[in-house]
Amino acid sequence: MLAGTHGPGRTVSGNWSWVRIGDTSPTRAPIWNATKEAEWRKLVLGWAARGGWRFYFTWRSDHSPAGFPDLVLCKPPRLLIIELKRERRHPTPAQREWMADLRACGLQVEVWYPHDEERVRAILLEGAA
Repeated sequence: MLAGTHGPGRTVSGNWSWVRIGDTSPTRAPIWNATKEAEWRKLVLGWAARGGWRFYFTWRSDHSPAGFPDLVLCKPPRLLIIELKRERRHPTPAQREWMADLRACGLQVEVWYPHDEERVRAILLEGAA
């Protein structure tokens, strides 16, 4: 389980090891592989909140149509539609259909994995104090 998530140079706890946020060494791969989607979402939403983004996610998707992406992030003029995935997991056919339709509407739709941590943080914290 990942713990502390508050910026560069801070420590993040994994199930088996301690690493530094922003460490892109090969030793990060076991942490990324062990990260559950809920933990990844918690990290992403923490960065989004710090960066001034408004966000929406469906708490219990079992009562919603299948495949809609996990997050809607809004910081005018940007609107991001994000599907979060664990390492080595891929979007389902229903998720791919939703993402294709949303892209066809001109929206920016992405799939974010834990190994994308550095890029995701940069996007969400851009311009944050």
